[in-house]
Order: sequence, then C-alpha cells, then structure tokens
Amino acid sequence: MSCVAQNHGISRKSVGNWVREYRSNGEQAFVVRKKGRRAGSRMALLPSQQGWVVQAISAGPPERAGLPYLLWTRRAVAELIRDQFGTRLGPATIDQYLVRWGLTTKSLPPIKPGELPEISAGVQRLAVAWVCTQPMADSGPVHALLAVTGRGLLFFELSTQPFDRPQLTDFRQRLRMQLGRAVDLFIRAWPPEVAELQESL
Repeated sequence: MSCVAQNHGISRKSVGNWVREYRSNGEQAFVVRKKGRRAGSRMALLPSQQGWVVQAISAGPPERAGLPYLLWTRRAVAELIRDQFGTRLGPATIDQYLVRWGLTTKSLPPIKPGELPEISAGVQRLAVAWVCTQPMADSGPVHALLAVTGRGLLFFELSTQPFDRPQLTDFRQRLRMQLGRAVDLFIRAWPPEVAELQESL
C-alpha cells in the first residue's frame, strides 16, 4: 500500500480509506456523484403546500379565496400563500413557482410598443394564451388562461376543465374591470381543437 501511495503522490491514509470503501461498497464506492443539493430541496413550499396552492387557484377567481382581486396575479398568489402558510414570498420566488407549475410560457411574450397597429388611447393591449399544463407530478392536467401586458403584468385563471364561452367572456370582462380600461387582446397560443372559441375573447 505504501508503494502505491508513494508512486502516485497519495497519502497512505487516503489509500487505506479507498480500500475500506471498496471492501464495504464494491465499485459503487467510486461512482462519481453529482454535487450540490437535490433539485427543489430548498423550495420555500413543500410539495403538499404547492399542491394546495394550485388546487385553490383552480377552484376559481381570487375572490373565492377571500382576496380582493378579480383575476390571479403574482401578488394575489403571494397573498394566498402568506394567508394560508404564513410564508412571505417575493415576486421573483413567485415567478419561479409559476414557471415550475407551467403557468408561464415562452409562447406568451408581452406585446411590445409599436408591435401592432395603434389603437385608441386608454385601451390596454395584452397578449393571451390558453395552455394545458400539469403543475404537479401527482396531479391531473389543468387549463390555464394567461394574459400579459407590455410591462409584463400577468393575469390568469386555472380550470380543471376546458374553458367554455361564458368563462372566456367573463375572463375578458374581469381583465377590463381589474385594469380599469378597455382591453385589446392579441392571441399568442390557443388549442387548435377549440379555435372557434377565440371569438369569445
């Protein structure tokens, strides 16, 4: 053992440790393991708490959860989490959860100034998408209606069932009331099998 250590510039103690590990665990003792924490191990919310949040959002608009908003926003989600679990999360952390749950999408970039022809002053233009996502590994799919302004403000609703015409019309009306102005919606993503429902927005 001392010859091996000397020839390779390794201490006898290290070689001894390796031999003991090999005798105990075989070749598995020398498998290179990924360093660092397991993905998600430092999340502020437990998986069960995340599941509760997604379920609460899917149950209906924020008012059903006792919150003073017409549609779900990052702020509304933060308040829901604070009220239920006593955990205060900042906008960046809320965004991480929304991405984790599939509630933001690269197909929904904000509408940039000048991207579309000018419309009347006082009209808020938003990009809209209807996506289907599976927020939690052990949950079923949910439908998400997302709308984002040119400044990146996000408004959304979730449903365990596909949206129908009354729900889509209601979503538009809620957007208008929450923003306090008329809205012009530009559809970025939509399920092809229900393309005819776009006119409800």
